[in-house]
Amino acid sequence: MLSLLGLGTFMLGIAKILVNMEIAHNVLHAQWDWMKDPEIQSNTWEWDTMSPSDRWMHSHNVVHHTWTNVLEKDLDVGYGIMRVTPMQPWKPAYLLSVDVAV
Repeated sequence: MLSLLGLGTFMLGIAKILVNMEIAHNVLHAQWDWMKDPEIQSNTWEWDTMSPSDRWMHSHNVVHHTWTNVLEKDLDVGYGIMRVTPMQPWKPAYLLSVDVAV
């Protein structure tokens, strides 16, 4: 029973990642607006996440894409997962990821 619960949790996690990264991210970039489908229009799309879509669109489309990888301007820099700019302080944990900073 415990392994079945673990498998279900894992599958739900994968499903949420796919919905958020493969569908919601592209919809909120307005990549599907040309299809004129009312279910997937960037100005009406909401999905189950901690941030409302209008806030995500501002922080991602406006702030992130205006200041991509600029330390203290791009809010996506500094999550601590990987080093994306030479101005970001190096940590030993970055040895486990590919260093994309040039």
